[in-house]
Amino acid sequence: MPEYEKRLSDAKAELQTAETKYADLTKDLNALGYSGDEPLVCPDCGSQPCLIRSEKLTQAETVDERIKERYLELGAELKLK
Repeated sequence: MPEYEKRLSDAKAELQTAETKYADLTKDLNALGYSGDEPLVCPDCGSQPCLIRSEKLTQAETVDERIKERYLELGAELKLK
C-alpha cells in the first residue's frame, strides 16, 4: 500500500506541475495579443485591412516577427503538454 500512495502522490505532484506550466504558457500566449492570423495585404497599395464586426474595414497593425515566433513556440509547448 505505501508504494501505491507514493505513486499517487507523485502523480498528483506531476499533474499540479503540468497545470501550472499550462496556465503560465496560456498567460504568456494571451499576453502576446496575437491570434496567429496573418493580416490580408492589398497587392496594389500594400495596406492591411481587417474586418471589424462584418461592418467596416480598418487598417490592421503589422505583426512583429518576434511575436509570431514566440506565438509559435508557445503553441508548440502547449501541444506537447
